[in-house]
Parts: sequence; structure tokens; C-alpha cells
Amino acid sequence: MTLKVTGVIPRISGTLKKATVDEVYSGGEIKATGTMPINLSYMIMAADKTKFGIDSLEDLGLTFTASADSGTATITGIPTKSVKSLPIYIIASNDAGQSNKKFTFTAAGEKPAFTTPEATTTNIITAVNSEISLDFVVTGTKTITLTATTAKGFTFTQTGDYTASLTGTTPATENNTTITVTATNADGKATRKIVIKTKVPPTITTQTLPTGKLNQAYKQKIIATGSKTIKWDLEGNLPSGIKFNNGTFSGKPTESGDFDITVIASNDVGRVSKEYTLTVIDPNAPKTTTQEILQPENEKISEKTQEFESESESELTQETQESAIIYGESPSLSAEGIKNFTDRGFIVIAELPEIKATKSGQYDIDLIIELDESIETGKKLYYFAMPQGVTPSEDDEIIEFYDESGQEIFTVPESHKIKISAWLTEGVIYRPVICVEDETK
Repeated sequence: MTLKVTGVIPRISGTLKKATVDEVYSGGEIKATGTMPINLSYMIMAADKTKFGIDSLEDLGLTFTASADSGTATITGIPTKSVKSLPIYIIASNDAGQSNKKFTFTAAGEKPAFTTPEATTTNIITAVNSEISLDFVVTGTKTITLTATTAKGFTFTQTGDYTASLTGTTPATENNTTITVTATNADGKATRKIVIKTKVPPTITTQTLPTGKLNQAYKQKIIATGSKTIKWDLEGNLPSGIKFNNGTFSGKPTESGDFDITVIASNDVGRVSKEYTLTVIDPNAPKTTTQEILQPENEKISEKTQEFESESESELTQETQESAIIYGESPSLSAEGIKNFTDRGFIVIAELPEIKATKSGQYDIDLIIELDESIETGKKLYYFAMPQGVTPSEDDEIIEFYDESGQEIFTVPESHKIKISAWLTEGVIYRPVICVEDETK
């Protein structure tokens, strides 16, 4: 005879109410009906453990408590992190058999919010090749993941549970770089947009100002490179009749003399200044005499002047002084004249008065020529005694440079003051200029 035991297989019911992170939770109540006692347990699938980053309810700060005699179980505790729709399988078993039921658990928290930076979009205007370092701070319920879109030259790093940093170097050219930073947790996400506007600081490229003439129209634009918009300012006093507006000198000067001024160019990322001397001459003023300016040279006669070597020093001195003529200050070079020099790889650093000699010979031009202090010491000096209307040529020119002490030199001296000795051909009007090599060519 066989004794058969019968009973009722467990049937599971109950609810898991929505929890709030960091608040006491007691809304998980499970009940099983059937033949007692009924053992209750729970299971989280392996895939869900990976997805939600937990191994058990204990990882969420929760406790599962069951009573076999009553066939009940509770989930209680204080949730420590956000989860949304976590699948939890409740298993009930007794002597009659086993059953299970799927529940979902949600613990809601605070979605991320940026405290640094506060603005949704941050515009940063900076110079090329500048170092950038930005910090980001968020609030919200763990776990928060901070990410950013990629941008060449920049690195984004999450430095803590609620912090991150963006570092890098701006491009070498004018550019706009947009980077979007995102903070994400189980409750939502927040974003911040960073727009880095890279600009080029200004550089003034105009080296000198042309000489103006009294009561004659004058116009000269100062050239500057850099990102728009460049603003112009001027320090110092201009001659009466000349104004400076938006980088351009214009007007008719009504007084002569040398006027020391400083031009300032600025934009969003930089400021630069350059000193100039604006000279205004009176074309009707008495000419400087030959005696005051030209001193013939008898000891350094070139091969071209050997025919004069038989003459005494006194005869040559008297003859050349009487035959050489100075016409006063020369006008500034024309655009074509400047092009002739720049095409050949030279930069004009000084212009001398127009000179005419009625007899060929080697002359000391007894003028101290003061060069701009910005001209690099040690650069090789070049001389072009350009006849009017003729393309510059080094042919047949005999030139020697001296410093203030009379010592022969070949490069720009530290004092930036020089004298020259040059060959003048009979009857030719010269417009002498001194140059250095343009290393950009």
C-alpha cells in the first residue's frame, strides 16, 4: 500500500513600489499562497547584473527577508543608486512544487545637472596656440558618466564621481571648435556646449611712414595682420592738418617738423603698438648746401676714379665740393619702386636725400643715418643709389659703410647709426636707399 501526499503548488502575488534614492524604502511586499511552509527567494539574471552593475539587492542598499511559515517576503532598506526597471525573479517552493514570477524594481534619483559651467553654451575667445583648461562639475544620483565629443588637440577626462576636465591647445590658425559634454545616469542626462573661437593677434607690418610735404595731400595706411575686427588708436601729436582714422593717416599738413607717434592695433585676443616718426618738410625751404653735406673722399678712390689720382687732395676736394649738388629730402618711393626692391628680396630701411654730381667720383656722404631700433643687429647692409626711373641695380656701385667712429662695417651696428661713402656718376640724380635682406623671400 502506497501513501500519497497531496498539496497545493505555491502561487505568488504582490507589488514592488517605486523607490527613491537615499530615502527609506518598505514598499516591497511579496506573498505566496499554497500548502505551507513555502520557501521564498529571489534571483537576478546574469545579463541584468552586468547591465545594472550589481550582483544582488544588497548592492543597492536593500535587504530581502522571507518567512516560510507565512509564505511572505519583504524588500526594505535605503536605495543608494538609481535603477530603472530592474528585473527580479521571485521563487516560491513547497512540497507540492515550485513556481516563479517576474517583478520589476525602480529606484528613482536626481538626474544630472551641471553647476560648472552654469551656461548651457559657453563661448571662449582665445588666441591661436593657447593652452585651454576647463573644469566641469555636476550634481545628481550616482552613477554619473561624463563624456565629450572629440576635438583635435583636446583631451577630456572624468576626474571623479561628479567632476571632469577638458585640456588642450588651440589650433595655429583661426578656427571655431565645438565640444559637447554630456552627463548621464539612470534618471536622465544633461549637456553643456563649449565653443572655442580661436583668433590671430594683430601684427603691424608697416615699417616706416613716408615723408609728407607742407600743404600737400598726404595719405598712408598702416597695414596690420590678424583676425577681424582690428581697432586702431594713436598716441602722440600729429602735425596740424593730418588726422588718423581707422588705421589711415590723411590730410594736408600745415606745419613741418618731426612728429613722434605710437600706433596701436588691437582685436579680441591681442594688442600691439609700433613707434613712428612722421616727418613733414617744406619743399620751398632753402636747400642744404653741398659744403654742409658732401665731403669728397681722396684716399679711397675706386678703380673707376684712378684718372683723378694724379690730382692733389686739395684740388680734388675743392673741385668735387663745388660740382656736387644736394636737392634736399627725397619723396617716398613709389609703389613701383618699392615693388622693385621687394621682388629682389630686400626691405628698404632708410632713404637719403636726392644727390647729383656734375663730375664722377667717390664721395663721403657726411650724414649720420639713424636706423629703426627694430631692425635686427647684424643683418647685412645693402645700398642702391637708384637713378630716377631706373630699376635698382648693384652694377657699377662702389659703396662702403661706416659707424659713427669711422670704422668700416658691413652689417647693422648696435648703435643703429651709420654713414656711407658712394660712387656718384656725373650728371645723374640719385635716390639712394639702404636695405637689408628680406628673409621671408
